[in-house]
Amino acid sequence: QDVRVWSRYLALRHDAGPRVRFAVFERALAHLPGSYKLWAAYLRERVRDARGQPRADVACTRTVNAFDRALLFLHKMPTLWLEYASFLDEHGHVTQCRLALDRALRALPVTQHERVWNVYLKLVERHKTAWQLGTHVFPRYLQFQPRDRERYVEFLIDAGQPALAMQELRTLVLDPNAVSVRGRPLHDLWMQLCDLVVQNAEQAEALGRGKFDAEAIIRAGLRRFSDETGRLWCSLAEYHLRLGRFDQAQQVYEEA
Repeated sequence: QDVRVWSRYLALRHDAGPRVRFAVFERALAHLPGSYKLWAAYLRERVRDARGQPRADVACTRTVNAFDRALLFLHKMPTLWLEYASFLDEHGHVTQCRLALDRALRALPVTQHERVWNVYLKLVERHKTAWQLGTHVFPRYLQFQPRDRERYVEFLIDAGQPALAMQELRTLVLDPNAVSVRGRPLHDLWMQLCDLVVQNAEQAEALGRGKFDAEAIIRAGLRRFSDETGRLWCSLAEYHLRLGRFDQAQQVYEEA
């Protein structure tokens, strides 16, 4: 059957209630399950009907089911995936939203992934208290866009995870091809790393030297930035002081 016939019929029934219109859409889609035009119109009306309803409401459940059925046929349509994720996020289904975006990344070609990642990262950054979500999502994103590690560092700092942030920042500053997407000079990134290490000395030390050698990092900064030697010697001494290593702090001052 022709999509235009059903579209005209729906236009004639424009003043009917949601239940009647949904029944017409279901009849149309039973005949034309691969019609993007019909699914898009149906889902828009479903979303409008569920807006403002609690997430456990039957209207929300039916809308989720409608999106799932649509994506069985139209899984290569990024707009539907993004509208689905937006609906889930709007109604507080964070886990379902994450799973939907994961499915979108698997279903869509790589050329469409940037659109999905933009939505995915905004979801993660809105839910900083659930920082584990970020540690699940950002490493995968960095495989797609490795130059954006700075954004991950900012997320970890804002989420109160300095130990993870300093490890990612170290990876960034030690990369010979690293370029700040925020336009910051490498000097600023090094100073940020050294400050992060000193301010969170106990967490840096807890990582262990095999995994994160804080003193070696500050000394590398000393060799690299001769104009910051005074600041970095004081940072290294303060690092030891925060850990209660007064003798080592004294040795650092004498060495400086």
